[in-house]
Amino acid sequence: MQRFTAAFQITTSEETDGKMREAAEKTFEKPYNIWTGNQCTRVVKNALDAGGLNNGEQSTFIKYQGKSDMPYKTTEENYLPATKQKEIERSNKGVKIDAKIKRDK
Repeated sequence: MQRFTAAFQITTSEETDGKMREAAEKTFEKPYNIWTGNQCTRVVKNALDAGGLNNGEQSTFIKYQGKSDMPYKTTEENYLPATKQKEIERSNKGVKIDAKIKRDK
């Protein structure tokens, strides 16, 4: 049964698409293993890296220091797939295409 309900399409060139597809396929050459990191988010990361796009692994924020209220930039790791997806959508130009994917019954 399909579990995915959200989709985001990033338009790139045919050359970039080819690099991304090749990186994703290369990831599949190793066995799936959630504990060693070779899992679904790794496929996405490797493909987006090959395309020169933000892979969603980290988010950058502006925070403010205590009483001084001085702004500073900080980076946080995104561990959950939903958080990575949100960052990918926030930082790459694309469109939501949720309606184009269908759940199996």
